[in-house]
Amino acid sequence: MNRKSARVLSAIMRNGAWDRESVLHRLHIHLGANTKRSKWPQRLVHAVFAITADSVLPPTEEKLVRTLRRHWAVAQIVQRSMPAINRMVSRFNWLDLPPTPMSPTNHAAATWKVPAIVTTGQLAERLEVDVTRLPWLADCLGWEHRVEQEKLRNYRYHWIRKSSGGHRLVEAPKQTLKAAQRWIATNVLAHIPVHAAAHAYCPGRSPLTAATLHAGQHVVMRIDLQVSFLPSERLACWEFFAQPVTRFMWLGY
Repeated sequence: MNRKSARVLSAIMRNGAWDRESVLHRLHIHLGANTKRSKWPQRLVHAVFAITADSVLPPTEEKLVRTLRRHWAVAQIVQRSMPAINRMVSRFNWLDLPPTPMSPTNHAAATWKVPAIVTTGQLAERLEVDVTRLPWLADCLGWEHRVEQEKLRNYRYHWIRKSSGGHRLVEAPKQTLKAAQRWIATNVLAHIPVHAAAHAYCPGRSPLTAATLHAGQHVVMRIDLQVSFLPSERLACWEFFAQPVTRFMWLGY
């Protein structure tokens, strides 16, 4: 499967609720009614969900495109179905994809008072920037560390000396990015409850409130945990904690 076909298939599969029945329904809509008798769409969906370990979150576009093009189990299904896929791609229009409604992935997230932002246009309007500048602010193409012109970067960089010795790199966002980050922090992240055990950077909490919980105890244990994960578990943990995109997807964005 070429990249164009994989991108179209990925866009259709990811455009809505991420469960087997919903994804299969979207495929049938775009492939046409006559494919409902075919078994390959169902096999394709089952194969993709088996690879993604039935995650409640859809994979990123790039990851799903790579799976559709390169994974041997999916490739076998796709190869036999290329005539139908090619017909779908030839008549596909990106404007036919409706805006995906916000759908938090758990009940708690549905109760959080975060603003509904369904399209990039709505996001740009709230951030008060031109929609064409969003990919630049988000650094979707990784320009930040590749361009030489200072004006094309969103951060200023300088080193400061640490009191314990050595130096620390300070990456300070420029005004436009700083304003966007501040809006997100104030209007989205501030409405997400934090765990009771968290004290750092939480309003009304501090190192003192954290220490108070342990004051007067006969025994206080300080432990560093080292956990060995399987490769798939390490990847899942990295995707959740290290990728901002994944964290926002939990909120339904």
